Amino acid sequence: MVIKYSLLIVLLLLPATLVSAATLSGTCTVKFFVDSTLHKVEGQGACEPFTWTTQTTDGGREVIRAAVVRVPVTGLDTDNGSRNKNMYAMFEAEQYPQIKGRFGELDPAALLQQLGSGNTAEPLPFDLTIRSITRPVEATISSFKQTPGQVDMVAEFPLSLQDFELKPPSVLGIIRVADQLRVRVEVTLQGDALALAATTPAQ
Repeated sequence: MVIKYSLLIVLLLLPATLVSAATLSGTCTVKFFVDSTLHKVEGQGACEPFTWTTQTTDGGREVIRAAVVRVPVTGLDTDNGSRNKNMYAMFEAEQYPQIKGRFGELDPAALLQQLGSGNTAEPLPFDLTIRSITRPVEATISSFKQTPGQVDMVAEFPLSLQDFELKPPSVLGIIRVADQLRVRVEVTLQGDALALAATTPAQ
């Protein structure tokens, strides 16, 4: 009985932000496109399912801090076993098994208001980590659709292998992959944070 009432007191004393924190869960598919000296190469993979929790700022905004998306390197596939093996070696997959994208602070209400009004021109910045190197990246939203309880969007950004000190793989020293890639990320988001954001004016 003492433990029961002690737990009740702790819950009552917890800040409202911890008790009523909203969540945002998501999945994504990653597609990449790159030229080579022989032909165009396409590949795809998927991020690990994620769940983010909102926090209330001093100003009363519900934000998500340090949101991270992880993509397993060995989950990337170009539909060619030999090419995949070279790609995993380039990423040093055994030592660095994940590619990570980290967002500084996301304001779901502001983002939904921006995208819902058709303003997809403003870039979405994040930090991309490949192996031990982190670089700032800006993605553009090329597609956005909101339905009750769910948001689907497509983000695209260019990627330079050289920026991450990656040596493009080659075959017999003749067929080489270009330095520049185009990355397309198809994201699906769900959770009560969307309902909260829909009823919260952006600040």
